[in-house]
Amino acid sequence: MTINLKPDSGIALLRAEYTFPFIGLLRAAGAPVDSELQRARLPALIEELPDAFVSTDLIFRFIEQASRRVGIDNIGFDAGWKLRYEDLGPALTSAINQAPNLRVAIETFSRLVLQEDSECRCYLEDRGEQTRICVQQYIPAGADTRIAEWQNIKAVIEVIRQYQQPGWLPRAVGLLSRQTPKSAERDRLGDIKVLTGQPDTFIEIPTTLLEQPRPLSGEHFPQRPNHGAICSCTSDLSRYENDLPSRLRSALIPYLASGNPGIELAAKIAGTSVRKLQRILDQRQTSYSELLETLRYEQALHLLRHTDLKILDIALSLGYSDASNFARTVRRISGSSPRELRSNG
Repeated sequence: MTINLKPDSGIALLRAEYTFPFIGLLRAAGAPVDSELQRARLPALIEELPDAFVSTDLIFRFIEQASRRVGIDNIGFDAGWKLRYEDLGPALTSAINQAPNLRVAIETFSRLVLQEDSECRCYLEDRGEQTRICVQQYIPAGADTRIAEWQNIKAVIEVIRQYQQPGWLPRAVGLLSRQTPKSAERDRLGDIKVLTGQPDTFIEIPTTLLEQPRPLSGEHFPQRPNHGAICSCTSDLSRYENDLPSRLRSALIPYLASGNPGIELAAKIAGTSVRKLQRILDQRQTSYSELLETLRYEQALHLLRHTDLKILDIALSLGYSDASNFARTVRRISGSSPRELRSNG
């Protein structure tokens, strides 16, 4: 079974919006989602921050534990089939919408999916008259592979449906897991042939389908909803290098509004001890407090220059108790007030 190794940084990141179908199903089943999020050390405001990045390891832990407590066996199937094209990130869908045919669309998806999931890989496997679109995904050690596989399959299906009919389905799919779909799941899959115990997740399509041109009218492409979240996340992991401080700063953004994320949380996200994290940061001539202060300042600068949010709202979204405290910190770092930074942007 091919499962991606964890990145060199030790931190695998996933766009928060991909967790929303799981959270919705858990709430419907009566799970105490808020306390489960807290137990898993995930951001309390995760549902308000679709474009934030969260730890893949913590997400898997949350989904497994919460679904087990309410007796859901395979939440991955139902959550996967809830994924819509417009749930993909804006940079990803915008690029796919410009593709002249399905082959280019899949190649675009393969190139940009890393902006959504830091450890996800997609590639085409030519099998003559048939082509497999394969997806490799980092799975935490010991985690249930079924959590991710159907969502990966549905993401690729949604891309293809932009060049086919809305209800299009592939002739065959491959799963990492060895468990065959149950009868209720089988009914929803129609005539799809399901191959279990495969080295990678995949869907199989006729090779000729890859040359299918895009629809003449752009109206075929659905629009992404405006979530209106107060967050400077950009749904682009290419901004963050694969080293621990860079990935950690990205993962900490959605925690800022809830206060001061402690170093114990940071170590949990990084999958290491507090002492080792301190040593790593010291080797890069910084400290955890300096990393947090720099992160907050970068977020403040982005929000001041690229949004019309009130300064108080920006301060609160970054965990400051009031606008005055925020202004003092900004002036100490930059020598300018928040208003001056906004006007000079």
